[in-house]
Amino acid sequence: MQQPLASSTPELVSELLQRARHCINSVIIHLQQFGVPRAAEDEEIVDNLIHVAITAIRDLLYVAGPSFGHLGGRNKADHRSTSNASQTPLVPAQRRAIATLSKFVLSARAVLNDGPWTESDSVAHLSSDAEELERSVIEFVSIAQGVRGQEVHGDKGQKRLRGYMAPLHTGPRKTGAGAAGTWKGFGWVNIDDNEEAPRRNLDKATFNEFATHMLQAQEKLGTFTEALRATQPAEVVTTAGKELVNQLSSLLLFLGDIHIARHVDVEPVNQNNLADGPQYARTVDKARVLVRSFEATAQAIYDDGAALLSTTQRVRRVELCEAWRGRDESYDALEALSSSLDFNLQIARQNLESLLLVGQEQSNILERCNKSPIEWRMSQRSLVAAILAGDALSNDSDMYDTTTDDADDILKNVTTADDQLPPGPISPLPPPVPTSGKPTIVPHTKIPPESSLEDEALGLIRTPPRPDKIKAFFGDDAPSHYLISRNAEAKPWYLRPKYDPAEVLIDPDGTIRGGTVSALVERLTAHESADPKFTRAFLMTFKSFMTLGDLFDHLVNRFWIQPPPNLDSQELGEWKHYKQNIIRIRVINTMKSMVQDEDVLEEDLGILDRMVEFASRDDVMSIAASKQLLAAIKRMQRGSDPRKLTVSMSVDPPPAPILPKRTELLDIDPLELARQLTITESQLYQKIRPSECLQRSRQSRTEYHDGVANFIRRSNRIAHWVTYSILCKDDYRRRAALMKQFILVADRCRVLQNFSTMMAIVTGLNSSPIHRLKRSWEQVNSKHMSQLETCEAIINSYKNYNKYRTALAAVAPPCVPFIGVFLTALTHIQDGSKDYLPGNLVNFRKRQKSSEVIQDLQRWQNQPHNFHPLPTVLVFINEALSQFGDQDVSDVFWRLSLEREPREPEREEEKLARYLHESGFF
Repeated sequence: MQQPLASSTPELVSELLQRARHCINSVIIHLQQFGVPRAAEDEEIVDNLIHVAITAIRDLLYVAGPSFGHLGGRNKADHRSTSNASQTPLVPAQRRAIATLSKFVLSARAVLNDGPWTESDSVAHLSSDAEELERSVIEFVSIAQGVRGQEVHGDKGQKRLRGYMAPLHTGPRKTGAGAAGTWKGFGWVNIDDNEEAPRRNLDKATFNEFATHMLQAQEKLGTFTEALRATQPAEVVTTAGKELVNQLSSLLLFLGDIHIARHVDVEPVNQNNLADGPQYARTVDKARVLVRSFEATAQAIYDDGAALLSTTQRVRRVELCEAWRGRDESYDALEALSSSLDFNLQIARQNLESLLLVGQEQSNILERCNKSPIEWRMSQRSLVAAILAGDALSNDSDMYDTTTDDADDILKNVTTADDQLPPGPISPLPPPVPTSGKPTIVPHTKIPPESSLEDEALGLIRTPPRPDKIKAFFGDDAPSHYLISRNAEAKPWYLRPKYDPAEVLIDPDGTIRGGTVSALVERLTAHESADPKFTRAFLMTFKSFMTLGDLFDHLVNRFWIQPPPNLDSQELGEWKHYKQNIIRIRVINTMKSMVQDEDVLEEDLGILDRMVEFASRDDVMSIAASKQLLAAIKRMQRGSDPRKLTVSMSVDPPPAPILPKRTELLDIDPLELARQLTITESQLYQKIRPSECLQRSRQSRTEYHDGVANFIRRSNRIAHWVTYSILCKDDYRRRAALMKQFILVADRCRVLQNFSTMMAIVTGLNSSPIHRLKRSWEQVNSKHMSQLETCEAIINSYKNYNKYRTALAAVAPPCVPFIGVFLTALTHIQDGSKDYLPGNLVNFRKRQKSSEVIQDLQRWQNQPHNFHPLPTVLVFINEALSQFGDQDVSDVFWRLSLEREPREPEREEEKLARYLHESGFF
């Protein structure tokens, strides 16, 4: 019974990779042997070969690629939203593979359609594109295996090409998925006498009531999500979370009380007994798939609700901290949980609605046949259970097919129903992925019918390894780093890490808290698993505890790692294959990352000669990655590395500019002036480098000449420009007109998400020389004052710019943020903890936090604003700003302000109030 139901062996990534490479080469070999096709039949052969290659690569990318759907483990801080497949390390490699595949297909089409090249050149171009495609596919698989190196799947992909249900979860024997607590099996499971069976029939009224519960849950979920995105205080988030959990509880209680079995038939029938037998069988197959998906989705909602409750209880009071430490990590986990919960709620509604429609379709077919087997079967369940109560198979009695009329046939069907069960169809809707991030495959042992449970057979059922026991006991809450360490201990001693455990400190969430330099480098090139987050943080901050030359020396020593003594030939082969080769590839890839990141090399280009000397050695050249390293070095030495960080321009055309009649401040439209200010501001922000920000937090200097200094200098000049432009006017009405103009420009900058220029303009308007101009401010109407107050509220420094952080979290690029918040955060991190931990261990957690702040800063550098530059306006702005240098002009502005509006004599009432205030009366 298990053999026909058992799934096929899952596809191995290595086999799919080999198949993809074979299909790519088949196209080239065919063209090289037979030339460019001229006849239609030959073109069809080549076209089929190309189609097979595309299919093979598509299958490989699907199986080896990241999974989507349900939330990852709650303790995995790297599982960001999900909003964000674009943030996983697999996405860039996957895009490169797809891009090279498109290039390969275009070259092949050019060959078939008489492209611009000769026949030999066409085949040569296609061969070159095929080699590039093969490299990109291999690179993608390598990264995918590195990302999943810590998991237990080995060479198996995260997904299957064809879905399946394990024998323990398929067939009428398990419909309803058991019964426990408020889960009552939806009518397919016998309930104890002391428990109440589901009471509600699945009809339109029940579905409408369910939809009402669903809307209430989604409303609570929306409130909870808004509180998270706005980074509300812990009390607000906790209250909203409790209300959401209560609403989910009501929804799940309602779901558990629906008797779906009365409305939907999922058990196979004899098609000969019905006039529309084939059509009814198709509805049964469809209903079985929907029931399975509905059960899995309902269980996922239970899991998400429990995870949400426990995670909400861990939210700490960030607002009580004096130093900014970023958002609470629990907020990110809760946002991911919210996305998963919203997805599962929608799927549950779709499944229940589909079950309602399928049940109605089944009822219509049965009415045409004058039969009603659903109700008949439901009435016979108690009879089957009673007949089989004393039999050895009584534990499954309530779940066998009951399509015949007497007890003898019922007992006969007990042994034959599973053999007659048709293969389950492939679900058109993939079941939600459990919290581990991979489909749950229930392990089972295939026992041939003729086999007996002898001692030898029992010996084949081995006790699972300890990490599996931990995983089985703790579920998805098992600490990933603990599983990694347990798996490492299960390996042979010569395949374990070389460093002493005391040389590396690991936090409960699996991140590195500290370690020695050699241990950190070994972790950087670990053979067990890849950690992209650790790699980014290390390469961004390593200069704070070692030089570039020291890192290169450590990497070279790591490359020439020697085997432990006293290994036999088999152990030596395993050590070379599973440890040395992987370490060497990761060393070369690390060097390549160093070359491609200009912030790593900076002015230390002399290290390139040492890298070339190292990569040119025969032992190193035997590794394919060394050729890519040498190519990257040559591009860097030529100063034309195409892999440097580039910004993505919007595909939409820029908005039409608003041309001014005259190039005067009041004649330029506020929106267009804000756009032109944003163009230059955005360009300066793009030039800020991470190393400059880190250097500012570590060194206390008064003068800097870098991208950060230029950006800050321009903001200061804008503030001076605002102040000086207003004070230059003798008449208070003209000063008020300029105040209104600058308020409008600041408000337009807010709309354009240029918070930096908005901050500079508001700073100029709130400076003491401008703030005291009472007569001028009296001419500014309430509308403009309201706009100014809106801008002021965003940049208010209360609670460490909490409102500004909230506004920044709610926007998407393009954006020019206020850089002072990032610099302040880096300074707090630098001053708040030591560089080294006891035992001369590098405080890597400090570097990790700095890296996260820098990555947040870099997030806004990926996409600049797309506006049409107006040269006349840009020249006007630059000339206006160039008159201000780095000198302090506050005294000049103050004297000019006193000239414009001298101090008024203090009235008696004001003098008395001042005396009372100074005396302490109020």
